[in-house]
Amino acid sequence: MADKKAHQAFAEYLRDQAEWRLEKYLEHGDRRNLTCAVGLEELAVFVLSMPSEEGRLARLDSLLRLSQFGFPWFWSRDDGRRPGAAESPEELIATFRFEDPDQECDAFLTDLVKATEAAAEELVESLAPALGPTLLAEGA
Repeated sequence: MADKKAHQAFAEYLRDQAEWRLEKYLEHGDRRNLTCAVGLEELAVFVLSMPSEEGRLARLDSLLRLSQFGFPWFWSRDDGRRPGAAESPEELIATFRFEDPDQECDAFLTDLVKATEAAAEELVESLAPALGPTLLAEGA
């Protein structure tokens, strides 16, 4: 996220998730949803306050470009991921402070980048068998 527009787009995604959590709180009354909604809003403000050259946001932006559908996020929650696979970046965001209300924004962003790197690597590995013959035929 080399520029403020990317920061803003990511923050908007976080705010959309916060709104969804608030709706779940109003629907079910589970305070964890309210805690999560407030946390996601705080995370959005944290992202917007970071400098344009923040390395983790730049890395996150470059990884998101590998996604199947582009920004803002990788896969849907029902993407048929392998059993035992780590939580997707989307799931991590959707559950920010849901189980751990003391989760810190800074540490979470670092963990999110690591999870996004793992998801991107998994995507590349899943595409490798299909791309291998094509690349070999082209002499790559």
